[in-house]
Amino acid sequence: MMEEVSIAVAYDAHIINQTTEEDLLASLVADSRLRAAQLPNQRQSKEKRTAQCQRESQPPLEESIHRYQRENQLLEKASIRLEQENDVLAHELVTSKIALRNNLDQMEDKADLLNEELLEARLRLAETTERRGYRRRRWHS
Repeated sequence: MMEEVSIAVAYDAHIINQTTEEDLLASLVADSRLRAAQLPNQRQSKEKRTAQCQRESQPPLEESIHRYQRENQLLEKASIRLEQENDVLAHELVTSKIALRNNLDQMEDKADLLNEELLEARLRLAETTERRGYRRRRWHS
């Protein structure tokens, strides 16, 4: 009889365990269906939260306009400064070009003068050489 009781208890425990396992499996299936149904909602709520965070992080339209106006003013000032710097550099370039041209003209004049002096010196040398040659021939004859 003891054996029958223990077999009955064991059978009842096995049935209880099966029921628990079946209930657990059924609850897992039901839970997974619930989660599958909630995924699009979770995605939507995540997108809503992201959009709300972006809206909160963006300044109001008036602040954006003022920020762009300040940025525009800074860019205009930078543009004016760069134009002035460009004008100064262009003036320096023109001035240096004029100075270089003047120096080149002076050097060309000096080169012409030196060439004339060289030509005169060669002529004198040729004349002197001829006179010496004439004298030598005359003296040797």
